[in-house]
Amino acid sequence: AGAVGVPIIATSVGGTIDIIDDNKNGLLVPPRNKYILRKKIKLLLNNEKLKKNLRISMKKKIAEKFELNSCIKKYESILK
Repeated sequence: AGAVGVPIIATSVGGTIDIIDDNKNGLLVPPRNKYILRKKIKLLLNNEKLKKNLRISMKKKIAEKFELNSCIKKYESILK
């Protein structure tokens, strides 16, 4: 979702905390906390600037970490 510019709201468990930096490139919510989830959804729906910033930051992070050329460079540096 983040690679195509969709703002992300996710629970702060598992691998999501390795990819999403809360309020920087996505929004994190503690598991089973419907009150904070509701608050973050409303925040995202009512804040165009935040949506834009989250989209840009996530696309940049994905490009840096997961695009093919980035992965090739990382493997090359490991193999040298």
